Amino acid sequence: MTWAIVFFSFAATLAALLVYRKLNLENNFCTGIDINKKHRPVIPEGSGIVLLTGLWIGVVYGFANGIATDAALLLAACPAIFGLMGFFDDTKNKFTKKPLSWTIRAVPISVFAVAFGYLFTGSAILALPAAAFIAGLASLQNTFAGLNGWEVGSGFIISVFTAGLVYNTPLFIPAAGLSAGILALLLLNFYPAKVFPGDAGTLLIGSGIASIALLSNDLRVQATVALFFIPHAIDFFLLKLLTNAGDMTQQKQPPYKLLGNGLLALPDPEKPRLDFAKFIMTIFGPMHEKKIVLATWIVVFSNCIFWAILIR
Repeated sequence: MTWAIVFFSFAATLAALLVYRKLNLENNFCTGIDINKKHRPVIPEGSGIVLLTGLWIGVVYGFANGIATDAALLLAACPAIFGLMGFFDDTKNKFTKKPLSWTIRAVPISVFAVAFGYLFTGSAILALPAAAFIAGLASLQNTFAGLNGWEVGSGFIISVFTAGLVYNTPLFIPAAGLSAGILALLLLNFYPAKVFPGDAGTLLIGSGIASIALLSNDLRVQATVALFFIPHAIDFFLLKLLTNAGDMTQQKQPPYKLLGNGLLALPDPEKPRLDFAKFIMTIFGPMHEKKIVLATWIVVFSNCIFWAILIR
């Protein structure tokens, strides 16, 4: 029955994503452009909000099989709130004349993180560390973005390892439901992408993984999950922050240069503004988008299995 629920989470999320994609293309309410393709196709954006389908199916089943009411509510609500904040960010250009500043975007994330930190821990003292954990993982998951399958694939790998850490607990079904939903999204997001997850997807994935770790009430699980995000931390703190602090979201100039043979290259090799993908290109030279993503997946997987074995 357990694996039937996981499959149902996958199938339901995939069906919901296909409906979302169709409605989005028909009504053009949240779309983006795949800038790394020659013909720059228009792609439905913000599809990551649909991940709530698989997660909530897992939460409902888990609630019926041992998860406490307050834990189920938190696990359903925290990723939903973060996903909705991301979805608003994805659609901001529909409602505002210019992109929202990072400060404006960070304030609600911080406020909700503190609120959920208190709800998760029940302690005013522990609320801030828990809030940093939630906001930190959500934000780090959001650093991998811009290549087909990059952020969703890495999120899937980390979510699967997180589910493995809570395998013998009632949290496994919701964790597996989240992973199944992310896999459904990955099928449509991997090269060539048919949907983009948007900030809705990255924030939902990161906060969902953080919520599962916090609800485990196991410091080893929480520490291991945090270490799973080391490649993302390197991307943010050692690459983007040091080489491109003025444009860490990479909006002022195209992050990659598309060559005539379809390979991606550094736009300015003399003064590289690095992220994890461009760091890989400094080692191997111009690469196909799919190979860059696969290389980062290998790094994320290797990092996860190292810490999972070492700590557990």
